Amino acid sequence: MEDETIRHVTSREGYLYAKKHNGELKTFDDKYMLKSQADLVFALPNGEVVLIGLSKGDNYPGFIFGNYLAFDKCRTEDYFPIPLNDQTWREVHAADMQDFSPESQFFLSPLTSELKISVPFRNTEECKSGYEQLTKVIHSNKASRFEKDELLNCYALAFTQFLVATGQYRLHIKKGYEYYNPYYYVTIINSDKDEADVFSQLLISLGDKSGNAFNFFYWAVTNKPLK
Repeated sequence: MEDETIRHVTSREGYLYAKKHNGELKTFDDKYMLKSQADLVFALPNGEVVLIGLSKGDNYPGFIFGNYLAFDKCRTEDYFPIPLNDQTWREVHAADMQDFSPESQFFLSPLTSELKISVPFRNTEECKSGYEQLTKVIHSNKASRFEKDELLNCYALAFTQFLVATGQYRLHIKKGYEYYNPYYYVTIINSDKDEADVFSQLLISLGDKSGNAFNFFYWAVTNKPLK
């Protein structure tokens, strides 16, 4: 059941509501400060609290909390109930990612159904073939923003899983923030203790125009040339 002390509004509506009701900006007050990058928090004279992400756009989700306790509960639990349609793939799968392991399988289905590739990867040739299929979808206009985000994240995890299975790399899970809520992502560390963010390197490599994008990606992540 939806918490009746929380009203969902757009950030623009929340901003106008806070201004109309003489809201006081509390973004940098210790009692209201968030770990995320959300930019505006207002406390109203009637006890309500308005949280908005106006810098993300007028229609980005915002909240009107009926009282400070309702706001502080979300703040303390590090979770704000933004609508599912406004969540990123990493937000949707935050719990899965927090518990990610080399045996995880939750990310495999989109790769087999959308890219038509075989996973888990067994060798670098399969990794490269999957990368090429991914590139075609990402550079097309057929997939939605969320679908592309999903495939990018899933491929990065499949590649991470492959590298860890070789025994030459170990897995590290890190925490970051979307606009309101936390997400988790994986990095790999090689025997020289070099650490690489696989997802970030994947995004960078997709902009490579040399015709050797996968080789560049492989090198950027592993710090080794592809043989």
